[in-house]
Amino acid sequence: EKNTAARGIGEDKIKLTQLSAQEGFPTESDFLSMIRKGQVQQAQIIMERNKAAGNGPLFSKDKFSDFLLYERLYQRSDNLYIMVKMLLDAYPSAPVAERFMNIFGYQFLRNRQNDKAIEAFTLNAQHFPQSPNSWDALADAEKAAGLTEKMVEHAFKVLSLLPAARIDSRTKEQLRISAEAKLKEAGQNIESGSAEKGIKRIHINTTDLLGSLTVLKDGTLLAGTDKGYFWNSDIKGEQWVKDSSSGITTGISDIHFITTFKGYAVSPGGYILTTNDASKTWEKIPYESKNVPIALHVLTPTKLFVGTANGKLLMSEDAGVNWKVVYENSDHFFRDIHFINATTGYAAGGGGNANNGYGILLMTKDGGQTWTNVNINLRSTLNTITQIPTKETIVVAGYDGHILYSENGINWRQQTLPQVRAFRKILFTNALRGYVVGDNGLLMTTTDAGQNWKTLNTGVYGSLHTMVIKEKTMIMAGENGILLQLNQ
Repeated sequence: EKNTAARGIGEDKIKLTQLSAQEGFPTESDFLSMIRKGQVQQAQIIMERNKAAGNGPLFSKDKFSDFLLYERLYQRSDNLYIMVKMLLDAYPSAPVAERFMNIFGYQFLRNRQNDKAIEAFTLNAQHFPQSPNSWDALADAEKAAGLTEKMVEHAFKVLSLLPAARIDSRTKEQLRISAEAKLKEAGQNIESGSAEKGIKRIHINTTDLLGSLTVLKDGTLLAGTDKGYFWNSDIKGEQWVKDSSSGITTGISDIHFITTFKGYAVSPGGYILTTNDASKTWEKIPYESKNVPIALHVLTPTKLFVGTANGKLLMSEDAGVNWKVVYENSDHFFRDIHFINATTGYAAGGGGNANNGYGILLMTKDGGQTWTNVNINLRSTLNTITQIPTKETIVVAGYDGHILYSENGINWRQQTLPQVRAFRKILFTNALRGYVVGDNGLLMTTTDAGQNWKTLNTGVYGSLHTMVIKEKTMIMAGENGILLQLNQ
C-alpha cells in the first residue's frame, strides 16, 4: 500500500465498523477518504448495504469519475477494478467506466486470466449494449478461452451495431476488420451478409487513404495515396502492386491521364507531377510553389487546370510548361474542376471557416480565361462535379447531403438527402443511372437521373473518397486502404 501520510491524507477518525440505521452512512467526502486509504473492499461492502437500504448513491457520477482518474496513479490494480465496478453499479452508463473496464479486460487477457477478462468485458457489454467496441472485446476474450460459438455470436453483434454507432469512421473500420477476422477464422461466411450483392472487396496491403483513382488507357488502374505513393493494378483490377515512383511523401489528391503513357497528378504538398511512361517515373513541373494543389482537370492535351487549397485556379495552355492565375480569392479552396465542353466549365469548393463556412461554385464560359461566382446560397462545402451523359445537366454534390442540379448553370435546384455527412464523388454512367460515394462507407445509386436515391450496403465503414467506371465495373476507394468493385 502507498503511504497515505505522504500523500497529504490525515488520519480521519471515521467510524464505519457498525452501520446501524441510527449511525447512518458516510458522507461522500468520508466515503472517498476511506477509498484513498486503500479500504476499497470495505467501501464496497458499505455501498452494497447502502443500496440494500434503498438509499441513493454515496457519491456523484462526475466526482467519482474524476476521483477514479486521479486514484489510478496510486491504487493497486485490483482495487481499481473494484472501484470501476462500484461506479458501474451506481451509474450504469458512466463513460469513464467503459474505458477503464476495457483496459482491465485486456490486462487480464495478457495475463491469461481469461475468466476475469470475460467477466470484465461482459460487464461492459451489459452496461454499454450499443457499443460495438464492448462486444468486440468480449469476442476477443471468448476467442482466447476457446468459446467459439459465443465468439461468433458476439462478432456478428459487432457488425450489426456498426452502422448506427456514433464513432468515427476509422474506428468503425478497425472494428469491422477485427470482427470479420474472428468470423473468418471460425469458418463463417460473412461476404454475402456484409455487403450488397455484386459488391466485392479487393484487399491490398495498406491502411493508407486511397484518395485518387484513374483508369489508364490499357485498362489497368492507378490509385494515389495520402503518403505520396501509388498502387498499380492488373487488367482485372484484382492484383495491386505498390509504386513509389512519385518521389514525394505528401498525398496524391488527383490524377488524370490523356494517353496510354502521358499523365498528370497533383499533391497538396505543393507539387504538380507529370509522367511520360505510364507512371514508371514522375517529374515535378516547375511553377509558383506557394500554392497547394488539390484538384486537377485536363481539358485538352495542352490545356490544364489546377484548383488549390489557397483559393487559386491555375491554367496552363502549353502542357504545364507555363501557368497563370485565372482566379484568386484567399478565402476560398477548390475540390473539383469539370468542363462540359471546350468553353463551359465549373469549379467547386468552399470558403469561410469552421464556424461560418459556405459552398463555392464558379463558372466559366470562355474556356477558363475568366470565372464568375454562381449564386447557390449554400452553407456547405461542395466536393464533386459531374455531367449526366447525353444531357446538359450539371450535378454538384458535397457536405450535409446536398446535391445541386442545373441545365444552364444559372438556375439551380437543390436536393438534400437526410443523414448524410458528406458526398465525396458523384458520377453518372448514362442518362438515368448515377452513383455517389461518401463518408462512413456510403454508396447511393439512382435510376431516374437523381430524382430518387437508394443506399447500397458496402459492408465497410471507412469513408469512400473516389470512384471510376471501367467498362461495366465501378471501382471505389477510400480510407484504410478500402477498395471495392461493383458490377453494374
